[in-house]
Amino acid sequence: MIEQRKVFMDNERSLKITSVCEAIIKWGAYALAFLLPLFFMPFNASVIELNKQLLLVVFALILLIAWLGKVITAGRLEFKKSWLNLGLVVFSVFYLVSASLSKNLYQSLVGAGGVMAESFFSLLALIIIFFVLINNLKGRQVVRGIVFALVLSGCIAGLFGALQLLGKFILSWDFAKIASFNTVGSVNSLEIFLAGLLVLSVALFSESNTARWQQIFYGAAAVFFLLMCLSINFSNVWWGLMVTMIIVIALGIINRERVSQYRLILPMVVLAFAVLMLLPIQLNIFGKLFNVPIEVAPSLNASVDIDKQVLKEHLFFGTGPGSYAYDYGLYRSTALNQTDFWNVRFNQGLSKIVTQPVVLGLLGWLTWLAVVISFAVFGFIRLIKRREDGWVLALGVFSAWLFLAILQFFYTTNLTLELAFWLMLALAFLTIKSLSSSVVQTEGNDFADMDAITANFDRTSPLASISSFVFVIVLVITISVLYLGGSYYYADILYQRGSVAVTDKNDLEGGSTTISRAVMLNPYNDAYLRSLSQAALLRINQEFSKPQTSQRDAGIQNLIATAINIAKRSTDLAPLNVDNWAQRATIYRAVTAYTSGADQWAIDSYKEATKLEPQNPFYFFELGRTYVLVADLLNEQAQANKEAKAKMDDYLARAQESFNQAVALKADYAPALFQLAVVYDRIGQVDEAVSKMKQVQAAYPQDVGVAFQLGLLYYKQNNLDLAKEQLERAVILDTTYSNARYFLGLTYDRQSNKSGALEQFEKIASFNPDNQDVKTILDNLRAGRPALTTQQPTQLPIREKIPQVQ
Repeated sequence: MIEQRKVFMDNERSLKITSVCEAIIKWGAYALAFLLPLFFMPFNASVIELNKQLLLVVFALILLIAWLGKVITAGRLEFKKSWLNLGLVVFSVFYLVSASLSKNLYQSLVGAGGVMAESFFSLLALIIIFFVLINNLKGRQVVRGIVFALVLSGCIAGLFGALQLLGKFILSWDFAKIASFNTVGSVNSLEIFLAGLLVLSVALFSESNTARWQQIFYGAAAVFFLLMCLSINFSNVWWGLMVTMIIVIALGIINRERVSQYRLILPMVVLAFAVLMLLPIQLNIFGKLFNVPIEVAPSLNASVDIDKQVLKEHLFFGTGPGSYAYDYGLYRSTALNQTDFWNVRFNQGLSKIVTQPVVLGLLGWLTWLAVVISFAVFGFIRLIKRREDGWVLALGVFSAWLFLAILQFFYTTNLTLELAFWLMLALAFLTIKSLSSSVVQTEGNDFADMDAITANFDRTSPLASISSFVFVIVLVITISVLYLGGSYYYADILYQRGSVAVTDKNDLEGGSTTISRAVMLNPYNDAYLRSLSQAALLRINQEFSKPQTSQRDAGIQNLIATAINIAKRSTDLAPLNVDNWAQRATIYRAVTAYTSGADQWAIDSYKEATKLEPQNPFYFFELGRTYVLVADLLNEQAQANKEAKAKMDDYLARAQESFNQAVALKADYAPALFQLAVVYDRIGQVDEAVSKMKQVQAAYPQDVGVAFQLGLLYYKQNNLDLAKEQLERAVILDTTYSNARYFLGLTYDRQSNKSGALEQFEKIASFNPDNQDVKTILDNLRAGRPALTTQQPTQLPIREKIPQVQ
């Protein structure tokens, strides 16, 4: 009797624990569906994606622990059988291999910047959620609850996005006072998300036997989502809506018993608008209401070309999730240099599907296509053949999933779109599979009798021990992930604080200390290291502005060593990121005069940058500037040392070659043309210098530095009329430009315009009262002598910063 009572109490306790686990899964799914589209935090550099990733991972681990707890206490493991499960497992394995082979392991596994959704951990969290849901949700009412939470979240996200686009900013943070900011991501991704919910809402609105409040809610939500789509008007969305609305209408007409034919008017209206918006007349019905920014992405041809180039080198597994920006820089077309986006590095291709061959290789890409296409065919056929209860719900979630799948061919992705996709996939799997005539539905559990692999065990069985062991392992992993994730999350907060302190408050020491703490918490994020090295460089410049002391010089040497070491760490950590090499080169170049060997290190670093982005003229331009700087440092020695003179000439020749490479890539690249003209002038090819400088002036007619340099070149050619014209232009553009006035005064003097020359040098004297050369020239002019009684100047006489084309 006592033993029976003990068994009874144990069973009752197990039932309670099982019920608690099931409640955690159900309410966790509700909360996740509602919170993730809305969730962001203002404390990080990445206010949207990083916070969503953290939320996603936390919910995935909670749901997984609840599932394992349920399995152990119930003594029953159940896993739904389907080819879809196998396909997703194979895809996950290929994804992990691609991430493991990546040269930026942190980027591929964890994610950074705007590609958090591509990281393996994000995919793993989504797959965990998928498997937890399909193996634990019991009835269609739970599915309806998840759908309701998601649609309600979409209404709030859409309303907030509408206020943002109208310029009605309700949040006080600076990043939120931009029209394009919303809780989903880009404006186009917001429309895609709302359009997916539009498909879901119109299908549920058309259901015959449903509560009145649900009709009103889904009908109103559908109208709101349609208005938002019309206002934002991303053309690719209308293609997806047209396809899915045809399916909803066609299948709704076939199944008249479960679909109200009168309510099919709403999907017909959506279809009509989709067709209308795709007409060549390009209607924009509500476009004037919203300030919709234009989004730019690589073209289809450009994206496919990069796919081909990458697959030649990395056929099976690609270059790793999150690595598209590196491949884009390496393989992009030179034709892009003739556009305004020549120095923009895209981190995704035209769409998710077009990006996958680069980051996953052929195996991962084809597996994903097979999974998506086969489930789309399976779901469509099952909806045609079956008419059971829950058919409209299945139609709604499947159509919404199909819309999101179609848009993966047209647009990139983010975490909100990924969660919506995987939620709809899980719910569509359950609702469509439960339409099978072979399924005998259990009261309160519409999915209980679906085909599944089951294993029952008691507490003494080996399977119970294995389950308990797995539970402990998962619990330990969860604690570890939460600890590491929390550390990385706090590191990003510190990084943001430090960056603000450096850039906005000019608190270089405090900002550097804060970023250093971020690096200690997360030493794998190369962006932190770049910012820290930049802060160290700014501190070096700050120290040089102080009076010279032995303590100051020692501090500068320590800062130089720190900046160099940190920059080197960033390139070691992420060698494919051209920004790391450019930052490293910038630091070497800045300390060339004070650090032995830094000149060659700067040159080598810029050469590495040109290898990573061989079609980008910017890095050839910076390489040329580095050669010029090294030549400048040799200039004084070259006056008396033939060997130094030969080295200087060699560096100038290399600079000329680099600037020519930049111009070859971008013929209208004014900064390179400007520097090329300066180099030509220094090596005595004044005619070539004039030709290049005239090209620069054609592009920048109001640039004071260009006018001065061109005037100076004409002066050297003894073309005094043209020199006068350009130098007068420079003085008009900048009345305090002493060197321009200096050569203008000399030009006037040589043209016998003594009063004009005197006026210019008197102005210069007022700006530079201690300049002895100017005083001598004034004495000469007032005495009726030539301004210069010696040879013409070979260097600029007045110390001031020379304006340059940037």
